[in-house]
Amino acid sequence: MVAERVSEAFRAVGRFGRRRPSIVPVGRIPDSELIRLGGGDLIPTPMVPDLPTADEACQRGLCGESLALPPAGVRLLRDVELCAGEDVVRMSDGSIVANNASAAHLSELARQGPGGPVLDHEGTAALHMVPANGVFESLVEALPPAVLMQHPALHPQAPVTVFYTRAATMLEDYLLNRVANRQVSIQRVGAGTVIRPALAVFAAPVAREGAGALPRWYRRWVDEQAAGSGAEPAARKVVLTHGPDDLYLKEPALLEAAAAAGFVHVDTVTGAVDGDGALDADELVATLRGASAVLGSSDDALGHCVIAKRAHIVQVAIESEVTPRVAQLAASRSLPYTFTRAVGLPEVLEAL
Repeated sequence: MVAERVSEAFRAVGRFGRRRPSIVPVGRIPDSELIRLGGGDLIPTPMVPDLPTADEACQRGLCGESLALPPAGVRLLRDVELCAGEDVVRMSDGSIVANNASAAHLSELARQGPGGPVLDHEGTAALHMVPANGVFESLVEALPPAVLMQHPALHPQAPVTVFYTRAATMLEDYLLNRVANRQVSIQRVGAGTVIRPALAVFAAPVAREGAGALPRWYRRWVDEQAAGSGAEPAARKVVLTHGPDDLYLKEPALLEAAAAAGFVHVDTVTGAVDGDGALDADELVATLRGASAVLGSSDDALGHCVIAKRAHIVQVAIESEVTPRVAQLAASRSLPYTFTRAVGLPEVLEAL
């Protein structure tokens, strides 16, 4: 049973005392219980060293001929708060729980105190954390921890309620709603809501931050969910863009060249097909599953190839550098991948 009320404590000036709230590694929380769920893959990425990637990505170990993924695991926590909208887990003293102490993007949140409605949840809960920095992260980094809530090792803690505030795209909404089963339920709450569960499940990352490779168990799960779309694919060759600011749309000549080669333009935000009509979520999934070739530029658009089954992924560089993420995503899905500059696209299209 979930009772909703407004917590005056969160509005009080002294909620966190005079001590500045800190970022606490989850492994240092007293009485937290670690459940190891296995996994951990080594993904061959032989094409990545040849890509024009930024030095920062290489310094973080993301540009090698292979990429190691961490094993899956969760922590069981008590006396914590799940802050929806902020997408953080806080301890009772206001400190933020993180998988490591170097989570720089959480430092500003650590200075803030949550304020909003509070849900007292008597059971087990987890928070679906949607990254603020992009759709690619939502599909590759945020969704797998939600899927972990289905793991048989968590059956003693079931039912687990996964709280979320929004889905970044149609594809994320499609997959997130399929997390629900006999062990897991999905519940949407307003941004700013603070959930106080009897027990919280805090998942460790199963993808490398800033990378694109997917663990084997997540690929299998995605394939199982996509198999039920039941729709006919809209096209076999697809140009993917992500909204009106997509880099690919800055080069109209590229769209014309793709159209001449039989490609259909699909926008991953609206589902619009060649600017006329739109696909629903089932049709978008079926199109991506049935595509023989997918062409695009931005990571957010090509990140939707998380659900592709056999497509040849062609990444067109509009800017001087690219991230290695799309190539790593293709490698983990065993999909052909080609990188090209805009000037070389006609030759690539002829070979497809």
